[in-house]
Amino acid sequence: RVATASGTEHVHFSVNYFTYNGLFHFLTSQLSFWLPTEVAGKLVVALSFLSLASGMVVLLGALQQPKDHALLWVPAIFCSPTAWGFINYQFGLGLGLWTLSFVVRTVRKDGTWKSRVAIAALGLICGFTHVLATLVLCFFGLAIALEVGYNQARDQPLVRRLGHTIM
Repeated sequence: RVATASGTEHVHFSVNYFTYNGLFHFLTSQLSFWLPTEVAGKLVVALSFLSLASGMVVLLGALQQPKDHALLWVPAIFCSPTAWGFINYQFGLGLGLWTLSFVVRTVRKDGTWKSRVAIAALGLICGFTHVLATLVLCFFGLAIALEVGYNQARDQPLVRRLGHTIM
């Protein structure tokens, strides 16, 4: 009702679309134009579960690890932050996993501009979703990029290997 010009709330309040911890609320409000708000909220919660599960499978594929290891992620999907209602964190963590898979592919293939734009866009959306999820993305992104870059230059001497990792 705040977003529609005919709503009385529109006169008294304004909407800040560029805020942290707000993707869940933004998606729910946009879907509520076509669905009842309760259904829209449940749909976005289901999307957060789907993003967590599919993000881990995609990340394991990018890391060339067995995809059945994604089953170890199930307790993390249904953990206490979900029960406490931290759906923004859960949604942000799922986006972070998808972003990490792009990081791995970019480091392995010496990425194209499209993959770098995808990393920047997903990282920005992750930042709008939850600050802690963005920190997790940054720390794991750095660790994964260093590890993949270091292992990619196996046949080179140690000094050159470290240089390849940093560059």
